[in-house]
Amino acid sequence: MNSRFDWPADVTHLLTERSINESNASDAYCLPCGFMMGDVKSIAIENHCSIGEQHHFGRREKVMENDDLLLYFDEQLFLPDLKARTKDELLKELVDQFVKVKYLKNSEIVLEMLRQREHLGSTGIGKGVAIPHGRTTSAPDIMIAFGKSKQGIEYDAIDGKPVQLVFMIIAPPQDENNMYLPILGKMVEILSKAKNRSRLLEAETFEEFTEIISKG
Repeated sequence: MNSRFDWPADVTHLLTERSINESNASDAYCLPCGFMMGDVKSIAIENHCSIGEQHHFGRREKVMENDDLLLYFDEQLFLPDLKARTKDELLKELVDQFVKVKYLKNSEIVLEMLRQREHLGSTGIGKGVAIPHGRTTSAPDIMIAFGKSKQGIEYDAIDGKPVQLVFMIIAPPQDENNMYLPILGKMVEILSKAKNRSRLLEAETFEEFTEIISKG
């Protein structure tokens, strides 16, 4: 099966195994590649995903439009000139921004959650992109910060290359509309396109950024 996207790397580790249990087997599909689940009931399935080692499923009715994704971005969480040089410095810089604008209160709890998530596998998904993410009781709702590094950050990405585009997603343990996985799926879709990555690297204002996401 051919992928809908041009992403050769394994990005499926971004989506948690619990997603298969949260989905209805009759209408769920693989968020990265679009493969229909059919009657699959367990995570122990054949590795058909064309852009990764294993499928990760979401429900078809939860597929997002680009403009829906825009609702989760905030100009106060737009950082076009990251100072971090290492992964840990990057995680701290972005989490500190959440705290600075009073969207989070305790940075250490969130940082520890993100570090533990990185131990499971790098969220540097290749082509200069990282999507650190996780759930925490410290988050009142799903929030996304965007940061751009001009010099690149050593991140232990799966392709071994420095990261320049970073989207940090912080979510509560349960979100009312179950949008966590669809958000991840839509972001992977947008970022899989080379033209979008190039334009994001050039974006200097929040308005430019949102236009790229909207048209992505």
